[in-house]
Parts: sequence; C-alpha cells; structure tokens
Amino acid sequence: MARVLTGFSDALLQPSTNSMITRWFPPKERTFAIGIITGGRQIGTLLILPTAGFLCEKKQFMGGWPSIFYISAFIVAIILIFWVILSADKPAKHFCVSKKEQSFIQEKIQEENLGKRKERKSVPWKSIATCVPLYAGVAALICHEYPLVIMLQLLPKYMDDVLKISVQMNGIISALPIIVLFVSKTLSSSLASVIGSRKRGRFLLSRTAIVKIFNGIASLGLGICIGIVPLMNGQGHSAGAISLLCLANVFAGMHTPGVQTALLQLAPAYSGIITGIAFGFVAIFSILNKVISNVIVKDGSLSEWTLVFEISAVVAVLPVFFFTIWGSADRQPWASQKHATKNISTVTSESNDTKKPHFTVGGESTLKNSQNDYSIANGIRFTMFLNEVDDLNDVDYDERDTSGSGSLNSNETETTSVEEGKY
Repeated sequence: MARVLTGFSDALLQPSTNSMITRWFPPKERTFAIGIITGGRQIGTLLILPTAGFLCEKKQFMGGWPSIFYISAFIVAIILIFWVILSADKPAKHFCVSKKEQSFIQEKIQEENLGKRKERKSVPWKSIATCVPLYAGVAALICHEYPLVIMLQLLPKYMDDVLKISVQMNGIISALPIIVLFVSKTLSSSLASVIGSRKRGRFLLSRTAIVKIFNGIASLGLGICIGIVPLMNGQGHSAGAISLLCLANVFAGMHTPGVQTALLQLAPAYSGIITGIAFGFVAIFSILNKVISNVIVKDGSLSEWTLVFEISAVVAVLPVFFFTIWGSADRQPWASQKHATKNISTVTSESNDTKKPHFTVGGESTLKNSQNDYSIANGIRFTMFLNEVDDLNDVDYDERDTSGSGSLNSNETETTSVEEGKY
C-alpha cells in the first residue's frame, strides 16, 4: 500500500510541473526549463544512492536500511513546507515577482487569452484521442523510459550480480550515470534553445526538426551503448561497463529537448492533461519492464542480464523510425482557442502621439466590433487572468509591425476573432 501511494503521488508531479512551465516560461525558453526542472529527479537520485549504501551498513542507526525511508520522508516534509510558502502557479500570484517582471513574462509568452473567459472551454478529448503526433510522442517516451528503468533502478543489482562491486561502492558508482544524465539533459536543452532562437542563432531549423534531430541521436546512441554493455562482463571489465552506462546516459539526456519538449509544445493549453496521459502509460510499461526483468533475471547470471540489456537496446532504438516519421513539436490546430475575450484598458501618458491598437495573430490584424474612435497614448495595458491549465493558449503575436484597424474605449471589453498563430 505504501508503494501504491508513493506511485500515485509521484504521478502528479510531472503534469503539474509541465503546466507551470507553460505559465512561467516563454515558448523559446521551455526546452531549457524542462532540462533544469526535471533534473531535480537526477539530483535526488544522486543524493540517495551513495547515502543508501552507507546507511545499509550502519545497523545501529535506526536499524540500517529503514533509516533510508525515514530520512527521505523527513526531507520531503521540509521541501513541502518551503513549496507551500514559496511556490505559485503563475507569476502574477508570486510575492517576489515585480510588476515589471510579470509584464515581461506575459509579453514574451504572448498569450492570446487576454481576459477571463465567461465560459470554460471543454477539453477536446476527441482531438486528443485522434492526434497522431501525440501517439508518436507517447510511444517514443515509453521507449526512452524503458531502458532508463534498467540503468537507474536495476543498475545496483547488475553491478552486484555481474561486476561484483561491494554494497558501499555500489551506491557511489551507481550515482555516476545519474550525474552524467543531469549534465547531459541540461547542456542539450540549452543547446536546443540556442538553435531554436532565430534572434541569437543562425539556424533556420523548425521546432519539429530540432526535436526530431535530438531524439533521433538520443535513441540511436542509447540503444547502441546499452547493447554493448553485456560484452563488458566480469570484474576485469567493470570500468568499461560503467563507462558505457555513463555514455548511454549522455544520449538519454538528449531526449529532454527531443520527445519531452515535443509533448509539451503540442498543446500548451492542455500540457497537464497530455503529460498525465503520457506518463501514465510510461508508468504502466515501467511496471511491465520490472516484471519482465525479474522473470528473466533469476540467478543473476551474465546470460540473463545480457537478454535484459538486449531487449532494452531494441526498444530504445525504435523511436528513430516512428518518431522521425510521425512526431511533431508544432502546436496542433485543436489546441488554439478560436475566440477569445480581451479586457483592454488604456494607459495614459503625457505624449501627444496617438496610436490605434492592433492585434496580429498569424500575420494578420484582427480587431472587430469597434465602432467609435478612441485615443490611446503610448500603448495598451493588457490584464491577463489565467485559471486552470486548460485556460492556457499559446498563441503568439506576430513581431512584425503590422497596422490594424479599429478603435477602443477605455475599459471596454472587445471580442475578437483569433486565428491560429505560429511561433
């Protein structure tokens, strides 16, 4: 029962994390954000592995191995207190974020959903269920996580059975691939963000092309490294096996700017739902992976572990084919709101220049239902009210200086037709 509750609680983390990322980070920075934020899992694993090996041998301290769970629970309780005090689901609710910074984040996110909706938009379950890029992304994520279960959870047992490494050293050495995974996902996410930024970079690759390239390299490299590991058997080859496992995690980290970013970008408005679906299937297949591995590995022999690694290698390579063909990182048509209500208020200024407001979505100016002429000095202040994760819509304003028609009164609510935009 304790393990069931632990799994249920852990299942809530990734969907809520992705939902917050869409609120706190502009589209071009989300790849980097995913790499940094999800790296917390590697940091936690990195800390607990050597600590657990040390505590297991200290029988006089809380009975040895039970102390691992007591200490983990204490740390989680402390983190929970800080989380409740310091966290906020969006910048506007955080006490440390200034008005200027809030405006900057909102402008960069370029949200089209300005103003509080009168009616909540229902979740497009039919569109989600028939989205081919979503199926490709979920399948690729499963194939990515499958070998990670071997490298992160069953690795200590492999080192004990085949490499004959002691318990205390086992914990320390098992942490090495975790360090490599954290560094890899952070650096590769940063590189993907630079490549995807047309302002800073000189690359003209689309968002979909970037995620496919990173995911293809990651899947192919991960599969090759895992497939070679069984060749490094026995104590004399332990250094080679550990090196290959570390190299495998270099490639595994590149899935973050690959399929994980793709799933987040498919429908930012429903990122929590999509992530929940994806990691729900990942959890199911992770259970199957452990069951299959435990059925195969009965005596801990090299032949048994070879079969486990070879199966994982084949699974790891599969996304090279189907994700490259059907994968995508472009926002889907059903993920954009067709009509948004905007609450617009004017900001007065001493300037005598007057400007007419315009909204540019997908390169066209769309402002309707405005009948009178109004004066606006130096710009327009937009007030954004975001509710739940399904209230988010990631529609960009075109950065080009296109003029629009129409006039506004102060504090007048205008209903505009919103066309699908592109980043």
